[in-house]
Amino acid sequence: MIRAIILFACVAAALGFGHEAVVSGGTADGSHFVCSGSYNFVTGVSYSQTVMDDDDQAENCADNLPQGCTGFFFQEHGNGHKICGYYTSDPLYNTQMVIHGHELGSTVCVATDMFVCSNPIGGVNFITGTPYTQTDMPGDSTADDCKPRCRWEDGCVGFFFQEHGNGHKICGFYHWHDSTIESLSDQGVSHGHQDGSQVCFDSYPFGCTDKYNFVSGPAYRQIDINEFQNDISMVEHCGELCLEDHDCYGFFVQRHQGNDHRICAMYQEEMLGGDFVSHGHAFGRVCMLGLDPWMTHPDSWADDYYYYYGW
Repeated sequence: MIRAIILFACVAAALGFGHEAVVSGGTADGSHFVCSGSYNFVTGVSYSQTVMDDDDQAENCADNLPQGCTGFFFQEHGNGHKICGYYTSDPLYNTQMVIHGHELGSTVCVATDMFVCSNPIGGVNFITGTPYTQTDMPGDSTADDCKPRCRWEDGCVGFFFQEHGNGHKICGFYHWHDSTIESLSDQGVSHGHQDGSQVCFDSYPFGCTDKYNFVSGPAYRQIDINEFQNDISMVEHCGELCLEDHDCYGFFVQRHQGNDHRICAMYQEEMLGGDFVSHGHAFGRVCMLGLDPWMTHPDSWADDYYYYYGW
């Protein structure tokens, strides 16, 4: 596992989150998918298979999800043959994921609501000592209604939902630049609110796109990562560094044409005000904190924006 997932797993454990909460649901309706280029097949699990067009990629598998889909694989074989295989077994995390040596871009994707939450009955429902922004919620709201709001707030890494004794309901949002992994994991408390009150954290906080490989305008710091010969490993490593950097809002990775020079650059300022461009490198990707997978972000974000970050 990469460090990012270990860090969030530590938060989950400290707050009493169950491992089974990492993958939720099991229906195609409203599900999101976490994908990893480290695997491209799940052994021992039945699946249905669809042949894809020559220009299709992993995100196209999500266009035709069967009912009850809990995950899928995308494979591009050496002869150019492309397939999607759909799983309906739940959960997939307890099965054997393998890599069969297909072309780059082959992947396994697992359905998840992307949030790890505390026990809604008597569990943690607030983090002390951590700044947050607060929104009053309608009377019929639940914790699920806080999730899309967190998705659209730049840098949001988690939230609390509380129903007070008088029926008042609120969402409070924690942001990466106002908190640390240590404070989030050490300061969880229960304030005795109504059942359903809880704290949730975004387990996989990056949204990424291959349409762009640079954002001009916001300041960034750059390092060479020539030791990483696999493009996906390069993205994962840069993501780890960003999560360890308290001032990081997102990053880009580039593999240059000709000299194969590989770089990771972490943005020190908000990215959405910048100009998203593509410089024509052999490989490039831009990733931002706090965005939802496979959704179009207003204005500056890519139409084909999707989530692609290893677990």
